[in-house]
Amino acid sequence: AVVSTQSTGGKTIDIRPKERLESEILIEDFMVRANEVVANHVEKNNLSFIYRVHDKPDIERIINLKNVIKTLKINAKIPENPKPKEFSKAVEKIKESRFDDFMKIMMLRTMSKAEYSPSNIGHFGLASKSYSHFTSPIRRYPDLIAHRMIKEYFFLYNKNKSSHFGELLPAVSERSSIAEQKAVQLERKVADIKKAEFYENFLGKKFKGTIVSVMKFGFFVEFPNKVGGLVHISSLMSGRYKLSKNGYSLTDGKKVYTIGDEVNVIITSVSKKEGKIDLVISEFH
Repeated sequence: AVVSTQSTGGKTIDIRPKERLESEILIEDFMVRANEVVANHVEKNNLSFIYRVHDKPDIERIINLKNVIKTLKINAKIPENPKPKEFSKAVEKIKESRFDDFMKIMMLRTMSKAEYSPSNIGHFGLASKSYSHFTSPIRRYPDLIAHRMIKEYFFLYNKNKSSHFGELLPAVSERSSIAEQKAVQLERKVADIKKAEFYENFLGKKFKGTIVSVMKFGFFVEFPNKVGGLVHISSLMSGRYKLSKNGYSLTDGKKVYTIGDEVNVIITSVSKKEGKIDLVISEFH
């Protein structure tokens, strides 16, 4: 999730979820439509192009989501090989029962990663048959390449350059996808450092959060402002906890911690260098 940070003198003084206003949503919709129109037009002319593609979720991720829904007792059916509209209908059904931040995270984890490609396989997440990144050439290289190709094809009338671009695009697409993932990872690391920096001021304080991931070594809890930390299994002092067979709960036979549960935790330690926050269930502190 995207968070907005405010800082003064290099220190983080506030963290809050980013608000999406109606104007921003409207502009984003315009941009999506523009990206679709461009991709459709180039494809109809049978010219080489760089597409923004998003494959359908693999069966393993769909099964995982179905198990989460079953664990939370949500009445919604998701086909193991869904079409975009079928998946969208399932999401709407889930919203009727529960669609908090936890469920949004589960949905995002189910989806495949979008990437750049000279081969158009469509964009599953947007239910789009043809999609490109065209609207931001000043900040994204694939958009700049798209503008260059459009200029050659439709303004300079050099459609014969399609074969030239076709030779370059596989490497350009791969490098752009790799660079994008590196940028995303770096952004997350910096954000984690700033989040940890902020919560250095709250050692020993109690917070309410939601369990968003369960591992054999503990579980991760996320606060309403999208910041979270780890409750290590060693801090659960009421018994010997084991991961359930479905991988969604930790239990000692009496007490159960399941993904989606709300819990009260206390911050016990913070590492700004590693961008990590350690938590303990408040009743065990």
